Amino acid sequence: PFGAFAASSPLGLRARVVLRRAGAIAVRVVVAAGIAAALVAFGLFLHHYVRSSEHFEVRDITIEGAERVGRDEILAAGGIAAGANVFEIDPAEAAAKIRALPWIRSATVRRRLPGEVSVKVQERTAAAVVELEGLYLVDGEGVIFKRLGENDPDDLPILTGLTRQAVVDHPADRLEVLVLDNGTGRIVGQAF
Repeated sequence: PFGAFAASSPLGLRARVVLRRAGAIAVRVVVAAGIAAALVAFGLFLHHYVRSSEHFEVRDITIEGAERVGRDEILAAGGIAAGANVFEIDPAEAAAKIRALPWIRSATVRRRLPGEVSVKVQERTAAAVVELEGLYLVDGEGVIFKRLGENDPDDLPILTGLTRQAVVDHPADRLEVLVLDNGTGRIVGQAF
């Protein structure tokens, strides 16, 4: 009697429609939550696989353009090692660290899947030695890039007359170094 009354009354019909809609929405929410959970689980599995699989170990490292700076020094500076996961190497960060080496003018690092890293460097060419309370190498662009060491070229012209304070006071300035074009490499003038 109660069920017959509820089914025949307009209030009972509305209640059933509302319950059906609520049930359909609940099923959709549960299905969507299940799909989202499955996608998250798959993403976590894929992340773990990519970061730990032997398939993505660095096996081949190529270095182009290095003559003065050794392979080991470049790799150590960039944090690049054979056997490391290729995704653990941040190319931009590795290149920035390699560019911090005094002889390196520019550096780019690239990953190639599944396990290759290539490093391309352009080294500085020392054009002169500048005396600033010690001897420093300067390149053809006028950049003072390192203190003269025992393995550095010792047959370069020596520039004098500059003060360390002038260089400190104007760090963005570069020495203007003029080199003859006739292949002698002789510096014919300089200005700050």
